[in-house]
Amino acid sequence: MKFFLCHFLLLFSFSASLHAVFCLNSDGVALLSLFRQWTSMPSSLSSSWNSSDSTPCKWVGIECDSKNNVVSFNLTGYAISGQLGPEIGHLRQLETIDLSTNDFFGNIPEELGNCSALKNFDLSSNRFTGQIPGNFKYLQNLGFLSLFSNSLDGEIPESLFRIPGLQVVYLNDNNFNGSIPRNVGDLSEVVTLWLNGNRLSNTIPESIGNCSKLQELYLNDNNLVGVLPESLNNLENLAYLDVSNNSLIGSIRLGSGNCKNFDTLVLSFNNFSAEIPPGLGNCSSLTTLAIVGSNLTGTIPSSFGLLDKLSYLDLCENHLSGKIPPELGQCKSLETLRLYTNQLEGKIPNELGMLSNLQDLELFSNNLTGEIPLSIWKISRLENLLVYSNSLSGELPSELSQLTYLKNISLYNNQFSGVIPQSLGINSSLVQVEFTNNKFTGEIPPNLCFGKQLRVLNMGLNQFHGRIPSDVGPIPESLIKLPDSSPSSFLGNPSLCVNCLSSGSLTCFGNSYLKPCYHHSSGLRGLSRIAIVLIVLGASLSLVFVLLGLVCLFLLQRRSKQELEISAEEGPSSLLNKVMKATENLNDRYVIGKGAHGVVYKALLGPNKVFALKKLVFGGHKAGRMSMIREIETVGKVRHRNLVRLEEFWLRKDCGLVMYRYMENGSLHDVLHATNQSPILEWNVRYKIAIGIAHGLAYLHHDCDPAIVHRDIKPQNILLDSEMEPHISDFGIAKLLDQSPSSTSSIFVPGTVGYIAPENAFTTKKSRESDVYSYGVVLLELITRRKPMDIDIVGWVSSVWSNTKEINHIVDSSLKEEFLDSNIREQVIGLLSVALECTNKEPNNRPDMRQVVKRLSNMNMNPPTTSKCS
Repeated sequence: MKFFLCHFLLLFSFSASLHAVFCLNSDGVALLSLFRQWTSMPSSLSSSWNSSDSTPCKWVGIECDSKNNVVSFNLTGYAISGQLGPEIGHLRQLETIDLSTNDFFGNIPEELGNCSALKNFDLSSNRFTGQIPGNFKYLQNLGFLSLFSNSLDGEIPESLFRIPGLQVVYLNDNNFNGSIPRNVGDLSEVVTLWLNGNRLSNTIPESIGNCSKLQELYLNDNNLVGVLPESLNNLENLAYLDVSNNSLIGSIRLGSGNCKNFDTLVLSFNNFSAEIPPGLGNCSSLTTLAIVGSNLTGTIPSSFGLLDKLSYLDLCENHLSGKIPPELGQCKSLETLRLYTNQLEGKIPNELGMLSNLQDLELFSNNLTGEIPLSIWKISRLENLLVYSNSLSGELPSELSQLTYLKNISLYNNQFSGVIPQSLGINSSLVQVEFTNNKFTGEIPPNLCFGKQLRVLNMGLNQFHGRIPSDVGPIPESLIKLPDSSPSSFLGNPSLCVNCLSSGSLTCFGNSYLKPCYHHSSGLRGLSRIAIVLIVLGASLSLVFVLLGLVCLFLLQRRSKQELEISAEEGPSSLLNKVMKATENLNDRYVIGKGAHGVVYKALLGPNKVFALKKLVFGGHKAGRMSMIREIETVGKVRHRNLVRLEEFWLRKDCGLVMYRYMENGSLHDVLHATNQSPILEWNVRYKIAIGIAHGLAYLHHDCDPAIVHRDIKPQNILLDSEMEPHISDFGIAKLLDQSPSSTSSIFVPGTVGYIAPENAFTTKKSRESDVYSYGVVLLELITRRKPMDIDIVGWVSSVWSNTKEINHIVDSSLKEEFLDSNIREQVIGLLSVALECTNKEPNNRPDMRQVVKRLSNMNMNPPTTSKCS
């Protein structure tokens, strides 16, 4: 009778979950009911939750009070997959629930509002969707709330911020929209408030200044507008403030109050268009200050010299003017000083040499003049000295030998002169040395080429003479074996020569840019080896150097002017007339895109006859014509559904025009990152784009003879037609891959920062593997919808995935709702796996594009298309 009564009562409460339950108490029954909704979990958990027990108090993850009521439910990191059922509301005495870092999905149950004793609530790092339940207003004892890294949406309810004892709030990395609740100031006890990584809009409420105990405020990566509330100055305990990556405007009204506890202030990537407030110099505990790319104007406040704990100062990519204040030399703890890409002028202050802990000094792309102070050459801990693209002058001192940690010294595009001190070659830590386009003279230090770490040596466009040094010690094997090694780092030094060997592993370079040294000349010693070094002429170098590189490529290919003219025969003039008429002689109103390789216009020639016209101006330079001709040669012979098809071309004395079919949906970059983008780009569309790009690259790499390496794969060069089918475009820097051993590489580094393979960062390597790496970065961008220029996307994704295996932490939040379909989730994980393999640091460990196509095609997608070069 006792058994029957017990069984009947429990069946009445949870009829669907009691077939094996005897007299398990009500909390245990509720937990078992939750348990049966989970589709996967570790055996250690399933074996522990035994329905024959009278209470769940000894189960894994469960703690009870003296009355056997469950007070703690903690299963963090148990790889549980399933939904959190409404039965959770029956645990009325529950004080702590932590189900973080699992694979729960679906809505957060309203019934949790019944757990009025809750103090600690953590559902972070799951796949929960929907809104925060309104019943949370009943959790009046809540002190810790963590819901970050889910796919929650809707507005943050004001009632949540009326919970009196709430101290820690993590709502970051979700899809919350609307405004920050106006009553945020009601959080009188809050210490930590993280709302970053959402879609919050409107302004930051002035009431934030009422959160008197607030220490951490993260509002970055939202759509916030307006000005920074002046009430932030009321927060005397505030230590960390990050509002970067929003659309804030106006003055930076900080530093006027008590900011003695400020440790980190990040205001980057907004549109303040204001001056830096001198009052920030009062924030005496500040260690990190970053205001990058925010249209700052005016000068750098001298009051920053008062920040004696400051270790990181980054004010780059603004419109700052005036001189670098010498008072910065009083921040003795400063390790990183980044002021590049501004309008700073005058001399580099001698006082900066007092920064004994300085490791990174980056002042490039300003209007600085004069010499680098001798005191700076004595900063022993300096690792990176980047002062290129200024108007600096003077000679390099022998004190270079004191920079024993120096890795990167970039002085190009200045007016330095004199000889390079022999002491520079003593430094064995050097990785990158760039002295291009100065007025250096004399001989190159004999030891310079032989540092074990050296990967970049750029001495072009100077007045060096003598031999490339190689008579002091052997050239390191690692330097000799660097891919596509070339003597072109010394281009533009007419008095420099290279020694020719009659034996040994190295001989004179074929088609060398350098004249041979003659052994019978008096006073010259024979050379035992020839230094092979690399050049880097990256995206920051001017078009002049790109054109110069193309001229040299022209010479390398040994093609006569007559041959080039034949390969670039003009198309019908009547069509050109129609194009010019349709664009009103290339009026700016028809411009639809601009890039490093030209301007693109839209030309409507009739119904259903819409074309894109790319114009490249080369002002009579052969290099410009060479770039145009190479594009014509490359594009003209490829035929594939995922490659842009050349329709027509014309060459004139000063410019060239190439006509393609117009792509209705623009570039992949536009679709992913345009400000007016649709909030959702469905997964099947992204997958279609991914596999289409793979087909196009596989065709270039494996079906063309010789193979074609694109060398600038990025979303801007992926065009989308009306059906969202991708088409690879812009072969302006593509090169036919010559398989012959005697092939010589181009002399400039191709590609776009963020997409360049590691082995290409300072070299001119032209390989399929480099395209594969760039493709992998594009895949990561498709998955995360984050720009490689904003973050180290490869490093970030690799780290998060290896540490958590949580795809929710990585994927674009707008896709998380689609994860309810397990097939889609598996496809995303599969594509992520391919992307990480493609971006392997070791080129030989990357798959080729045929393997990539096969992998993607096996993920329930369309079969690959095949085509051959004609």
